[in-house]
Amino acid sequence: MKKLIFLGIIVSAASAHGQTTIYNTFGPGDSYDTLGSWTVSSAQSVATAFTVSSASNLSSISLVLSAGTNYTVSLTTDGSGQPGTVLDSWSVAGTSAKQTLTPNFTDTLSAGTYYVEAQSSGAGAWSLNSIGYSDTFLYTSEGNWYPFTGTTSVLQVQTTPEPASMAAVGFGIVGLAIRRRRRR
Repeated sequence: MKKLIFLGIIVSAASAHGQTTIYNTFGPGDSYDTLGSWTVSSAQSVATAFTVSSASNLSSISLVLSAGTNYTVSLTTDGSGQPGTVLDSWSVAGTSAKQTLTPNFTDTLSAGTYYVEAQSSGAGAWSLNSIGYSDTFLYTSEGNWYPFTGTTSVLQVQTTPEPASMAAVGFGIVGLAIRRRRRR
């Protein structure tokens, strides 16, 4: 009995700290081939959608933005098929290398669609990955969002399970252990 309770606590604690990659367009070993990029002017944004299947906390967002300008990167809700309400944002200097952004506060994401949006302060670009990925991302022109399909932005989103869900799993395991003991 004690072993089962201990096992339940360990499983729920370990699960609560494990990161899960829920969206990734980097190649093997975080490689990417930026044969092109989507130009982002100060009047234009580019956004890529990703889906969360169950409640979780945002761990990190990694992306590649071209050097030479500063960007505002935002995590947004789904606003009817386009970026909606901003949940978190970061000021980022473009470096043409992988950059990993961590949340400014606990971003708990419920199941659904979210967007990572980039807007530059001047002429810049969000690098596109040509290593075997094809997806749709959105861009703005004169305030309207338009889809672009073919290649995809270089983006990775990681989450950790939401703590309350992990606690429920742990309590479930403990409950099963108690039930098993009472049957003996």
